[in-house]
Amino acid sequence: MSYCHRCDVLVGLDGVHVIAVERDDANGALTVTVESAPRLEGCPRCGVVAVSLGRPVVELIDAPMAGRPVRIRWRKRSWRCPGSRLVLHPKVLFTVTDTAPVPHPP
Repeated sequence: MSYCHRCDVLVGLDGVHVIAVERDDANGALTVTVESAPRLEGCPRCGVVAVSLGRPVVELIDAPMAGRPVRIRWRKRSWRCPGSRLVLHPKVLFTVTDTAPVPHPP
């Protein structure tokens, strides 16, 4: 997927990329959908490369932008460790925790 660098800069959320912006015509509210770039992720318990379980959506309310209410839809990655099938340890499911869509002041 190709991300829009200008959109990422405008929204100002470290570690995630804007993939969609929608405006509610009734109240002018913006919904910004973001996700982290694809990457390999290791199990926090054993380090084996994890298997993606998809991207459940976490919705966050943000400060207004240009006078409009904003909702952030974060397509947060979730993972399963294949090491649990190899009896390395009990089943491990986890989500991305090192990246959160939190704006940082300039």
